[in-house]
Amino acid sequence: MSNAIYKKSIMKDDVNISDKQRKEIRGLKQEIKETKEKRIMRKHVKELGRPKKPASAFIKFLAKTKMKSPPRPQQAWRDWFKRTAAKWTQLSQDEKNVCLQESRREFEVKLTLWEEKMIQQGNVDVIRHGSLIDPAKPKPKS
Repeated sequence: MSNAIYKKSIMKDDVNISDKQRKEIRGLKQEIKETKEKRIMRKHVKELGRPKKPASAFIKFLAKTKMKSPPRPQQAWRDWFKRTAAKWTQLSQDEKNVCLQESRREFEVKLTLWEEKMIQQGNVDVIRHGSLIDPAKPKPKS
């Protein structure tokens, strides 16, 4: 198809499109552009080595339990896991929250260190906005 024929067909289609449809098309194009930018940013952040999100409270509990009382060599992994999972279900919500808070605290420390490193390297675009803002200094007590 030649360029002139293509332009004529586009003009015919353009005449048949309502203003509402034009707005929808612009919106779809904007969504596609934003999705592409997000995908590129996620890839960039991954390449820079951003810490992964924290493990769940249950996973943290498993790791702690494995350190305290590892499965015996003659014991099947499945049996050890079942007993540990049963212990987890018997824990109170407060005890479960301790594991979760610990996991989040570790992640927050790693993320803060990574963000400081990114600021030093000049990769300010990949860090959380709140990290750029200096915390308010406490007011002196009168």
